[in-house]
Amino acid sequence: MEEARRIIMEWLDEGSPDVVLKLAGLNLTELPELPDELTILDCSRNQITKLPDKLPDRLTELYCHTNQLTELPQLPDGLGRLYCYSNQLTELPQLPDGLGRLNCDNNHLTELPQLPDGLGRLYCHTNQLNKLPQLPDGLTEMYCGKNRLTKLLQLPDRLTTLNCDNNQLTELPQLPDRLTTLYCHTNLLTELPQLPGGLGRLYCYNNQLTKLPQLPDGLTEMYCGNNQLTKLPQLPDGLTKMYCNNNQLTKLLQLPDRLTELYCNNNQLTKLLQLPDRLTTLNCDNNHLTELPQLPDGLGRLYCHTNQLNKLPQLPDRLTTLDCDNNQLQYPPSEIVSYKSLQEIKDWMHQHPYNMVKSANKR
Repeated sequence: MEEARRIIMEWLDEGSPDVVLKLAGLNLTELPELPDELTILDCSRNQITKLPDKLPDRLTELYCHTNQLTELPQLPDGLGRLYCYSNQLTELPQLPDGLGRLNCDNNHLTELPQLPDGLGRLYCHTNQLNKLPQLPDGLTEMYCGKNRLTKLLQLPDRLTTLNCDNNQLTELPQLPDRLTTLYCHTNLLTELPQLPGGLGRLYCYNNQLTKLPQLPDGLTEMYCGNNQLTKLPQLPDGLTKMYCNNNQLTKLLQLPDRLTELYCNNNQLTKLLQLPDRLTTLNCDNNHLTELPQLPDGLGRLYCHTNQLNKLPQLPDRLTTLDCDNNQLQYPPSEIVSYKSLQEIKDWMHQHPYNMVKSANKR
């Protein structure tokens, strides 16, 4: 407490009320008397169980996260930012009309109060919410994952980021045109609505999807693993990362030229088409592949175990990781693959080209 009082005295001597008062990480269990002119308070990472009944009227930003708070007092009318995550809160007080950011992640909240019209960012991840209040028109980011939500109401038109993962959602509402990032993984979704044209990242893994809608042209990352997909729609030209593992895919369409990461493991693939030149990681474990196409020069990681491969293509010089166990390899032979380092396998393959080995075996 003495250290906190000393910091307050130094803050008062400085005479700049708009400078943050930093009382974070001092092992405080309560706060000393706070200056009336205080505008920004950071008392996070302490062991505070209760805040003062009356907070300074001029307070605009309050960072009280990572404490042991079970309740909050009445909040000042001018408060614009409230970060109260990682506490033990079961409810929130009435929120000020001017609040622009609210982070109440990782508490024990079962409901939220009415949200202010001007709220732009809402973080209520990891609580016990089973429904959300009406969302403000100006909301641009919402993180409501790891709750008990079964339904989402109409989403604001200005929303650009939606994270609703780890809930019990069976469907999603119409998605706003401005949405660029969607995290809806680990729910009970059987289908997705039409995706906005500007969507860049889609995380819909761990659901019960049997098909995907048309993919937006601007999509760069897609994580659709652990579903029941039997085929994929046409892939956008700009896609750089695709995780379609743990589905029921029997084939992949032409892969985009910009693709750098492909995880198609645990499917029913019998063949891979030409691989993009920019590919750096390929995981095609646990399929029914009998051969691999030519590998890109820049490939760094190759996982192809548990297939029906009888030979490997020429390995790129940049390859640093190879897992090809549980196949039927004859080239390179098992004594090379099983007991030699990756560099030694590469050297052996350079010294024993497949056509030469094949000709020798015929003789």
